[in-house]
Amino acid sequence: MLTISSGLPRWEVNQYIDRARIASLAQSRDPRIVFVGTSSLCVQGVPLWSANHDITFWCPQPYPNSTLPSVRYSGFTIPPVKVRKLRRPPLTDHRLTENGVQVEDKLDAALRLAMGSQHFEAFIAMCMMLHTESNFSLQRIGDSRKRENNLREELTRRLSVAQENGWKYGISTAKLIVKNADAGCDNPAEAAMLYAIRSIYSGPVLTQFEINGSTGRYFIDFTLPEKDIAIEFDGMSKLGSTNEDLYHEKQRWIRREQDLRDCGWNVIRYSWEQLKNLPRLQIDLAQRLDLLEAIPTTSSQLWDKGYID
Repeated sequence: MLTISSGLPRWEVNQYIDRARIASLAQSRDPRIVFVGTSSLCVQGVPLWSANHDITFWCPQPYPNSTLPSVRYSGFTIPPVKVRKLRRPPLTDHRLTENGVQVEDKLDAALRLAMGSQHFEAFIAMCMMLHTESNFSLQRIGDSRKRENNLREELTRRLSVAQENGWKYGISTAKLIVKNADAGCDNPAEAAMLYAIRSIYSGPVLTQFEINGSTGRYFIDFTLPEKDIAIEFDGMSKLGSTNEDLYHEKQRWIRREQDLRDCGWNVIRYSWEQLKNLPRLQIDLAQRLDLLEAIPTTSSQLWDKGYID
C-alpha cells in the first residue's frame, strides 16, 4: 500500500507514483531485470524535466510489453504508462541496487538517454546527473568542478569504448550533450535554460560565475563573458510563498541587478512562464544577443551541430 502525504505538489506526487510503479514491478518480475534510462535515474533520485515516463528495463530473456493503469489522486489523474523492455543492454557492468530495485548506474542511464532521440530531456538529465553525482556545492565550487570534469572524462571514455565495440547510433549526439551539459545547473529549469542558450550561442557560457559586487557576493546563473551578458533565471522557488516574501525578493533582485550593471554586466532575466515556451524564448534571446544566424524552432534543429560545436 502506497501512502502519500496530503498537500504535496503535483510534481512530487508524480515522483512518488513513478518510484512506486517501478518498485512494484521489481518485486513481481525476474530478479535479472535491470531498470534503465529514465527509470534508473528516477529510482536514484536524479531530477528530470518531466514525470510519468514509460518504465524501461533490460534483461537477457524475452519479455512482452505491458501497460500500467492510471492513478487517481486528490482530484487529478496520473496517466497510464507503458512498460517496455529495451534491446540495448547497459553500456557497462556498473549496476547497483536501490531499495531492492536493480538499476544501471547514473552515468550509463544518462548516456542511454543522450544516445536517444529526445535531446531536450536527455540534456537536462545529463546536467542533473552531473549535478547530483558531483555533489555540486557553491561553498566548494573548485572541488565540485574537479569532480564534474572527472565525470565528463569517464562519460567520454564509456562512449569511446561503446564506439570501439560497434555501437553507432547516437554516439555523436551523446558526445555533444556530454560536452555542453553543466553540473552548475541547480535544477531542471536551469538546465532547460542552458539548453536554450547553448542551442543558439556558440561562444563560452559559464554557470555559477562568481562576482564580488559592492553589495555582496553573487553567483550568476549564466554568463556570456565575450558579450558581458549575465542571464538570470527567476525560478518559482525564488519568488517566495507570501506577498511579503515576494516584496523582499523583488527588492533583492533590484539591488543585485544594479550591482551587476555597476560591475559592467548587461543583465537579462527570464521567468518560468517564458521558459515554458522554449522556441519563443530562444528567438527572444537571439534578438537580445544580436545574433545573425537563422534560429531553429524545433527540438531537432536546436541540436544542429552548427549551433553548438
